[in-house]
Parts: sequence; C-alpha cells; structure tokens
Amino acid sequence: MSLANIVSLLRVLALPIIIYLFNNEAFIPVLIVFSLAVFSDFLDGYLARKRREITKVGSFLDPFADRILIMGLLLFFVIRGDFHLIILALFILRDVIAGIIRWLSAQDDISLIGIKVYGRLVTYSQFFLIFGLLLSEFIFGDIIIFSFTLISILFVFLSIIHYSIVYLKAIHSRKKIGTRLEKEN
Repeated sequence: MSLANIVSLLRVLALPIIIYLFNNEAFIPVLIVFSLAVFSDFLDGYLARKRREITKVGSFLDPFADRILIMGLLLFFVIRGDFHLIILALFILRDVIAGIIRWLSAQDDISLIGIKVYGRLVTYSQFFLIFGLLLSEFIFGDIIIFSFTLISILFVFLSIIHYSIVYLKAIHSRKKIGTRLEKEN
C-alpha cells in the first residue's frame, strides 16, 4: 500500500479519535487532530503525485476518507442536537447524486470537466462548517455556524447543477454526433 493511501486511511481513523476527545471535552486536542486530518487531505494527494503513486485505490480512497470523516462528524453533531438532520440528509443526497452521475459518465465514457473544483469546494466548505461546530463549544456563536452551513449548501447545489449540466451536455452532444453519422451513412 502506498504512503498516500496510508495517509488517507489515517483520516478515516481520525473520526473516532475526534469524537472521543470531543466527548471528553478535550477541545484543543480535538482541533489539533481535526486540523491534521484536514491537512492529510492535501498531503495524500501531494505524496501520490510527488512519488508517482497515483492509483485507482487512492483515487477512490481519498474522497471516500473525506466523506467518512465529514459525514461521520456531522452525524455526531446531529446526534448531539448541534446540527440539523435535514441538512445532513441533503449533503448525503448530494454525494449519492454525484456518485450516480460519475458512474453514468464512466459508463458512457464521458469526462466530467470541472467537477474536481466543485467537489473540493463542497469538501472544504464542509470542513470549515465542522471547524465552526467544533469551535462553537467555546468561541463561535450560531451566526457563524449558520453562515458556514449556508455556504456549504450553496456549494452542494452548485456542484449538483454543474455535474448535471456537464453530463447532460455531453450526452446531448454525443446524440447529435450519432444522428449526423447515421444521416451520412
């Protein structure tokens, strides 16, 4: 297993550690572990490129680790009553829709141009939302959490709209080309 993939797995393992520390009111260690987990999202990609160890496993594992960490922590905050279930459900629905569109595009051999940008915007806005939730115990008020939540929701909608438009345009273009080829024959 490559070093980059190990770093991604460590991000998943950070989830129970963060929850344990948070439940024991060890807020500074929570912030440190979460910050390291967020940093590992940059680090695994850097290591994979630098060491030329970009793999299919790593391409799956990196975003999977992000989603497990983010959704796991948001679920934790839902259970605590600090976050709304309907918003978590919206985030999960976005991930399901994005996964379906990615799968369909792979089946149709369509390149989804620009999806990484929107995927990153969603991920990082959710990281900031979680930072706000972690800090809300002793620094931030509800307005900050509300703002981070709105930003995350905005990026969720933008990403789904973008994914859908890019996929549907590619399908439409392919059908047009197919129609022209049939007419020529």
